[in-house]
Amino acid sequence: MSALDAAGKTVFEVPGVMSNPTVQKLDEGRKVARDNDVDLILAVGGGSVIDCSKAVSVSA
Repeated sequence: MSALDAAGKTVFEVPGVMSNPTVQKLDEGRKVARDNDVDLILAVGGGSVIDCSKAVSVSA
């Protein structure tokens, strides 16, 4: 995060993606992406984080 901040990038985080993410977590990510006109979604973590990030990018 500090490297992105140092590069002048605005970062929004959706913490707490659990195994088998819920629809509520997807909705939370979609809201963050839409409300902030997000250009890039970077999944940092395991398979569930990656799957949730893909679903957020498609639904946003």
